[in-house]
Amino acid sequence: MPLWEFFGYRTAAGRSPLDDWYEQLPRKAQTKFDARLLELGTWPRHRWVRPYAHHLAGDQYHGIYEVRFEVFNVVHRPLGYFGPGTGRFTFLIGATERGGDFDPRNAPDTAVENRRIINADPSRIVECEFG
Repeated sequence: MPLWEFFGYRTAAGRSPLDDWYEQLPRKAQTKFDARLLELGTWPRHRWVRPYAHHLAGDQYHGIYEVRFEVFNVVHRPLGYFGPGTGRFTFLIGATERGGDFDPRNAPDTAVENRRIINADPSRIVECEFG
């Protein structure tokens, strides 16, 4: 039984950056992401650790997690947080890793800003419908 429902940030224009990110992934990466969400969805929060997920370092990123998976030697690291509310994990931005750095490079800062927007207006999320 799932412990978590997955959501994504929704822009003021109604777009989901996570959907845009997901749609540009190769089919094999989409399948791996779907499988990772099925796994994590049943795991308690304390099990969200490497190599499957990990919280970002740095006080400015407190509470931001990356969901990690690799396909074709590319490490994908979409960022999100637990909330808003109970039993929800909300993705804030899709990202990959290039040379140990995020792509886009500002992904962690964008995640923090998108979380701030959602916390001020919880209607700015949309349920994830992958798979």
